[in-house]
Amino acid sequence: MCAKSTTLLTVPDHFYKPPRSSRWYVRLIAPEAIRDLVDKIEFRQSTGHSDIHKAKPVGLALLAEKRREWASLEAQAGRDRIDFGVKPTTLTGPLIDSICAARLYASLAVDEHDRSQSEGLDDDALRGIEEFCALTDVTMRSVLAQGPASPRWSDLVQTVLDWCWTMGYELESSDPMFVKLVRSFAAVEKDGAHRMRERNQGNSPPSPPVPTRIMLLSSVTEAYRKYKAPSCGESHLGTLLNVWILFIEHCGDIPLDSVTPGHVYEFLQARMHADHKPWSGMRALQFGRPTLREIFGLARTRNLMTRSNPVDEMDVPPPVNEADEAKHQKPRFPFTTKQLNTIFSSAWYDPTDTKSFTGKMKSDLGARYWVPLISLFHGNRVREALQLTPGDFWLDEDVLVMSYQIELNESTDADAEEAETPTELGGLRRLKNAPTRRIVPVHPVLIELGFDKFIDHQRQTLGSTQLMFPSSWPKPGSKKPKLGRAYEQSFLRYVRDGLEFGHGYGNHSFRHQLEDRVRAAQRVGEQWPAGMGQQYTGRKRTRAADRHDLLEQGSEALYGSGYPHALVRQYIARMDFSDVALPQPYATWIKQAN
Repeated sequence: MCAKSTTLLTVPDHFYKPPRSSRWYVRLIAPEAIRDLVDKIEFRQSTGHSDIHKAKPVGLALLAEKRREWASLEAQAGRDRIDFGVKPTTLTGPLIDSICAARLYASLAVDEHDRSQSEGLDDDALRGIEEFCALTDVTMRSVLAQGPASPRWSDLVQTVLDWCWTMGYELESSDPMFVKLVRSFAAVEKDGAHRMRERNQGNSPPSPPVPTRIMLLSSVTEAYRKYKAPSCGESHLGTLLNVWILFIEHCGDIPLDSVTPGHVYEFLQARMHADHKPWSGMRALQFGRPTLREIFGLARTRNLMTRSNPVDEMDVPPPVNEADEAKHQKPRFPFTTKQLNTIFSSAWYDPTDTKSFTGKMKSDLGARYWVPLISLFHGNRVREALQLTPGDFWLDEDVLVMSYQIELNESTDADAEEAETPTELGGLRRLKNAPTRRIVPVHPVLIELGFDKFIDHQRQTLGSTQLMFPSSWPKPGSKKPKLGRAYEQSFLRYVRDGLEFGHGYGNHSFRHQLEDRVRAAQRVGEQWPAGMGQQYTGRKRTRAADRHDLLEQGSEALYGSGYPHALVRQYIARMDFSDVALPQPYATWIKQAN
């Protein structure tokens, strides 16, 4: 109950003598963040000494070792989750009252427990409590009278920080209300000592009721992580949680019930005008605001807050400046026919070029040849192609199909290896959303160029569950491994800088040009069936630019497995690529490198 050792106060915090024992013990409560990871949240151990001067070094060493153990456990738990760092708790009047009420309750509850044991307290124990309370009274009177000028101040500050750490609050002594907290803490310490001395006289001052714990913004972070983890990938989960961490950084780790619509308004406005990575108005209002609404909604559902959702109480959003908004826009242009022909006649398609490329792109000629062509004819996102395995291809009624999926398909071919090398690939493959998961027929032109034979060769050489393009494997030991990073970055630099296409052109440009060709293929009487365009390209909804040309799919998208592959192949074969000068078939092309 008391502060650490001073000339008057010789009992350090977390030291105590149990009833009927002459030896000093230490007691420590595990921080809230790891209480679900430890067997016992309360640590108690004897120092083996009855003399406080001998007990102190032993007890302090025990406490230090236990803190190191818990800190290591907390750090490991943070690595297993998502490391956003520790945000300091911002003190408020209600939070100070809650911290101090919890301290008074804990002190008196322990005292009452000791007195209610079957053995009770003997005269020596009562004398020890009397001395303990007298020293506490002297110390706290000094702090209350002199404030930070008191010689006891620094000792009590450490006690306050320790107690708040036990409660799960990370405080900074520079907080404007920290002095008020320490003085309020001293007042309840003094009050507690007075009540215990009254009990020593046979009076019965009651223990206060269990105080209501005030939940902070950070209290919902882990709950939200667990809530969203089953429904979204790690990358998207990190993006969602980053919104919340930024909100905590902006407001401080304040109580959930103290958040107002003004906090939300000011946060969104600050993000749109931030010096580092500012948000566009669209991101602030169509991503940031809904994310905050969901997190506060979860906090209310889990009874972490009692007030209404502050996002719903924000009557008007912060204004969006059109000039600033234009600066946030990142153009994404489709490749023109001229640019496509430039790519297919450039050094990227020269297998004998050993000077223009280094690293993985120098050796993985299969990726250099096939990935741009797959993107040209399928309009896939670049990593959808880079994470393909031979097991993602099979014949369906004589139609070669390609599956964009996360799972790995084991080979059932009798000629395949009996046992393939196990991989961790399944844990690395990602899809953007549900519509991205699709099975589509391989475009006939790819087969004409020898794609089916390339797939068979890779299956026989690597097996069904290895990457078709070896350059897609991430760098060993990478903290945030992503499939295909080497190709994606190399191709972007090549077309943007090497071919001088400039900003707005990259891997995504294949996707946009394919969608333009899908739209151009819509002719009177030959319009694609509803939803086929989305099924082929893996779009969640039709682009605004295409809504006048493509028939949109309705609720039928929720049922069945899509159009037959043979039918889809008929329609995609009608797209016109006659303007593109394609490279030689792969078998002819690759011979040049040998």
